[in-house]
Amino acid sequence: LTGRDALEYQEKMHLNCKYIYNPLSFRSEEKSDVSKKNLLFVSRLEVQQKGLDFLADIAEELFQRRGYRDWKLQIVGSGSGYRQLETWIQERKLMDQVELLGEQKEVQKFYCNASVFLSTSRWEGFGVVITEAMECGLPVVAFETDGPMEIISEGENGYLIPKYQVEQFADAVEKLMTDEELRWKMSRNAIKRAGDFYPEKVMEKWEELIRREA
Repeated sequence: LTGRDALEYQEKMHLNCKYIYNPLSFRSEEKSDVSKKNLLFVSRLEVQQKGLDFLADIAEELFQRRGYRDWKLQIVGSGSGYRQLETWIQERKLMDQVELLGEQKEVQKFYCNASVFLSTSRWEGFGVVITEAMECGLPVVAFETDGPMEIISEGENGYLIPKYQVEQFADAVEKLMTDEELRWKMSRNAIKRAGDFYPEKVMEKWEELIRREA
């Protein structure tokens, strides 16, 4: 799925292979205007892989310690970590700032109603939600894992944070929260990057591969 994957196959298994991205699951005519004070997290709620403990710590840092009480974090998704995340939110007294929205059929509207997308995964093979967020115009802040590193251009359409530096992550989110002009610039770059994942572009890669191997 990524150039990093292909390199590992070449180095460890001596296979000359190509990589092809996962396509976007939808296209959105509507885009976020990045003016609303909403952060967004969309994922299966699995504590270890998706870094839900990091997400709770980042929310506490931003909303409690740094005082951004006029912002909210919306969390869309379900999974085995839902109750644990709910407990952490309550323990940190974040009920007024963090909304656990569960699984949603029409997730696109949440992307378009947010201004910054967060990805706190400990590992991520690709990260379709990141391309979905970009399609809707959201700059993305993520830890440096394989998928996000392939998709995000540091400082252009988002920020890549060293594993697993919660305060640095909060710093990057805060920078976007406090600078609407920066959000807007990164939003335009994110939309442009999302175009690389349109199904027709991914299909071209598959067709090229099949023609070459036929």
